[in-house]
Amino acid sequence: MSVKSAIKNVVSNKVASSTVRAISERILGRHTTILMLHRFQDFSSKIYADHDAESLRVLLEEIRRLRIPVVSVDQIFQAKRGLADIPNNAVAFTMDDGFLDQLEVGAELFIKYDCPAVIFGITDFIDTDYWLIDSKLEYTCKSTQIDKLHFTVDGISKTLDFTDEDTRYLAFEWLVDRIRSFPLHVALSHVERFAALSEVDLPEKPPSQYRSISWAEARKFETDQITIGAHTMTHPILSAENDVRAKQEIEGSILRVQQELNHPSKVFCYPTGRYQDFLERDQKIVAATECIGAVNAEPGYINTQSNQDGLMYNGNRFSLPDGVNDLRHYILKSQYFFEKLSL
Repeated sequence: MSVKSAIKNVVSNKVASSTVRAISERILGRHTTILMLHRFQDFSSKIYADHDAESLRVLLEEIRRLRIPVVSVDQIFQAKRGLADIPNNAVAFTMDDGFLDQLEVGAELFIKYDCPAVIFGITDFIDTDYWLIDSKLEYTCKSTQIDKLHFTVDGISKTLDFTDEDTRYLAFEWLVDRIRSFPLHVALSHVERFAALSEVDLPEKPPSQYRSISWAEARKFETDQITIGAHTMTHPILSAENDVRAKQEIEGSILRVQQELNHPSKVFCYPTGRYQDFLERDQKIVAATECIGAVNAEPGYINTQSNQDGLMYNGNRFSLPDGVNDLRHYILKSQYFFEKLSL
């Protein structure tokens, strides 16, 4: 084991000490960590999911054991505005899209552990029988009875293999990566063409495994702990849309959560959330609403001492860590701490 690895292991185990926290704060400033979740495998074996209830429970137990403060995303952006004071090394949780499992699995666990969390909902998904593009692609990849398909997207071709579950998933990943960067109407046409060539009839309504929350269910769970925020109306890549469409997607979704909920989150979430997926234009649109902040899906911490980093409407998030060691590195910033020291 290298000296660097040995030191990291020691810090990972002892990072909760006040000395390390004080040194980290001196070097890094007052930072918080926002963790991002998506779907839960417990809800259905028919979906590709990133999380399961037991893994989340283990992480929440570790957060409780280490006495890591958990705050809401809204509190983080209030702190950046000087309107709230939150502890250093605090963590916040978010769940993207508004699938039912995020209430029935995720929210239930966050409530049990007294942890605030926000669900960023796609409002047309909640309002109607709207199918998300990723869900249509996943359903088609899992349902097709053909073994292989030569498919072309914008001049780029690939032979997609559906002979087993692993190859079906690889095909799904390739399709999502190629298709989702187009304007929404173009992306949907690619999806429909793929389904037809795959000999899969897409149901008019999303099957149960792709069901969204309802507004009634959202209101039932709405508390100081669980809130709902806006995530556009139809989940387009905003940078691929024109000015009128982008404004409609952002403002329309914010209006819907305000109309349907008593205490919605005032933080907005960009679809997909890579830096290339939204523009400065979109940040300005959000800033002109009642939202106090916005988050992307790029890894990084949020400095709550002030708005000196200029990220009020471009806040970073980490994906949920795979285990307790990664959790310690992320939340207590030992990994970032060592990067700063260039060890």
